[in-house]
Amino acid sequence: MIVSCDMPFLMAGWLRFLVERATNSAAQVVVPHSEHGPEPLCACWRTDAVETLQAAFERGVRKVTQGIALLRAEVLDERDWKRFDSAGRLFWNMNTAADYEEARRIVEAEQG
Repeated sequence: MIVSCDMPFLMAGWLRFLVERATNSAAQVVVPHSEHGPEPLCACWRTDAVETLQAAFERGVRKVTQGIALLRAEVLDERDWKRFDSAGRLFWNMNTAADYEEARRIVEAEQG
């Protein structure tokens, strides 16, 4: 599993579902797809994809989505992940101090 460190709204239930789905899949990558596109930094990648991805990297491929296109991929859409996050924040990430403050405000509002 590869998970970005700046996704404050990931949930344990979703991650368990993702791992279980990947464990039972023949796909080399199980990747969710949100309204923003594929979410490869919250996905399960099989180690048998390494050779294909390494060869692509050596040919100059740098976009993760181009790497995914070379693999057996299973895409999880909104039907799969929305039940874990009806607010649509599951894959939201923090890139700035303002993003951090917004995430903090959301968490505090939900707790209080």
